[in-house]
Amino acid sequence: MNGYMFGTLSGLEMCKGDRVSWHLLGLGSEADIHSFFIFGNPITRSGRRHDSTSIFPHTSLTLLMEAKAVGDFGIVCRTMTHFTEGMKHRYHVALCGGRLDPPPPHNIPTRRVYLAAVEIDWDYAPSRKWELGRHNMTMEESYGHAFLARGDTTIGSVYKKAVYREYTDETFTERVQRGPKEEHLGILGNTTTYRWFIAEWWGPTENDPDCLTWAYYSTVNPNKDLHSGLIGPVVTCKKGKLHRESGEDEDGDEDDDDDDDDDDDSHQRGGRPGWAQKIRRFRGKGWALGRSIHHQRGLALGHRNPIDRDNIHIRRRWWDLKTLRRSRREARGVVAGADRAFALLFMVFDENHSWYLRENINRFCGTPSAVDMEDEDFMESNKMHGINGLMYGNLHGLVMHAGENVDWYLLGMGDEIDIHTAHFHGQGFTYQVLGHAHRADVFDLFPLTFETVRMVPENVGSWLLHCHVADHIHGGMETVYTVLEGQHAE
Repeated sequence: MNGYMFGTLSGLEMCKGDRVSWHLLGLGSEADIHSFFIFGNPITRSGRRHDSTSIFPHTSLTLLMEAKAVGDFGIVCRTMTHFTEGMKHRYHVALCGGRLDPPPPHNIPTRRVYLAAVEIDWDYAPSRKWELGRHNMTMEESYGHAFLARGDTTIGSVYKKAVYREYTDETFTERVQRGPKEEHLGILGNTTTYRWFIAEWWGPTENDPDCLTWAYYSTVNPNKDLHSGLIGPVVTCKKGKLHRESGEDEDGDEDDDDDDDDDDDSHQRGGRPGWAQKIRRFRGKGWALGRSIHHQRGLALGHRNPIDRDNIHIRRRWWDLKTLRRSRREARGVVAGADRAFALLFMVFDENHSWYLRENINRFCGTPSAVDMEDEDFMESNKMHGINGLMYGNLHGLVMHAGENVDWYLLGMGDEIDIHTAHFHGQGFTYQVLGHAHRADVFDLFPLTFETVRMVPENVGSWLLHCHVADHIHGGMETVYTVLEGQHAE
């Protein structure tokens, strides 16, 4: 950035409350696919809320930011190769002129979620039937043979990985089981959906859709953690856009004076230091947002999950916000106006960067000692082109009825190879551009690109859903979604 590497760029300083313009310029070659990411404070672009944006050769744009959080924060390129090789710096937000944060409220409760990074054997393609029928080839002739065949010096379709999974209690002995509504999540962990009071500047703007899509991921070693499987989506929604329990008013206010223990809040969004702190300190007006953390439980929004109750101090009084409980109805969106929702991560999992590469070689290669980890063919065989970590039609559970309102949470992560065009055959969708709905059937995804799109399917049948980049089609980044006869969710 500006000719500097590894945190040596100086002068990025500001005061809390300053309104800051970031003027971005991109130059270079086809390798210069940059994902500009700012930690700690959200940005707006063309009136829409972001924490990242893509920049390409000979393009420029301006981002606006109001410095809300004090401290030192990262400003990086999240294209993984660029991040690893030095495109990362820091900016500093100071308290100036006696501007002080109000003290946090006392007796802040804790809502406990028992989450573990679980090591599993993950199969990118449990079945090859769809792959062979789709391309009308034998197994040896198939494009997928280079990625899925297990041999003396190739690993095959099964790799050891680490994924987020939720457990019922602190003993971590009983795992929360997924239902049919969570089937489509694939490698993404389970979710819990709940409502919280959160600072306005993290919420959707008036030009945004009702809910924003983000990502939750591990940042101990961003490159290795990501390719090892530690990632899930996060969704935040505008106030009033989440379905409420009967008996609650518009703000979720109920007369209940129960108290909880005085514990610290343990929730924090991956990649965003101070997330929990910002929630705890906020007073006054703001957005009541729903966070759906997809390494926990229940992304398929047809479920309402029974979880504990949180007493949260809002506007100098205690309100009891009941969490969304599991519905007995066939399908019902947590977001008002949405009958179903699905999250899709388009990403090439590069197992060459996994923490478990050597172990996978020893376990799954026929002759581990003959493997050359620098061999181009071997390295190519470990690049798994998946949607939610599944290839060649193995992602299931994308089922809806004609006429329903369906939200799709689209996510792009990864490296220079991760230029994806998410294409829905058979139906169109809308997304927000400058406050207006724009219709399309393809959406471009780059590393650290997220978008919420709304579909109202009309054409019944099973339809192709894939990345339309030719190499990625051959690599298996395809599945189908199914539209049944019109029967609106009750």
